[in-house]
Amino acid sequence: MGLHLYTVLFMADHASGWFLLLLLGWSWTPYIAILLIARKSSAGVAAGGAVAMLCADLATFYRVFIAPDSSTAALRLLSMPAWDLLCVMPLGMLAAYLVQRAIRRP
Repeated sequence: MGLHLYTVLFMADHASGWFLLLLLGWSWTPYIAILLIARKSSAGVAAGGAVAMLCADLATFYRVFIAPDSSTAALRLLSMPAWDLLCVMPLGMLAAYLVQRAIRRP
């Protein structure tokens, strides 16, 4: 969540305050969802989803701000939370579940 706050406070250029607040809220949505999931299920599985999302968000930050490959690279900031919710988080949670299951098996 700190990465998104840093992006909004220090990396955003010439954007209105309302847009930045909406972007911050949209960016935090997957992390709020994973916190709610962690309260209801295994913390290890939820941590797997959170780590996967953080890695994906760091890669997005790199491709948008450090090494952009096109003029529309910033649009990734708008679509990444949806990717986090629909793909990255479930795959990270599945991977963490499979690791936990393999460790528990004698």
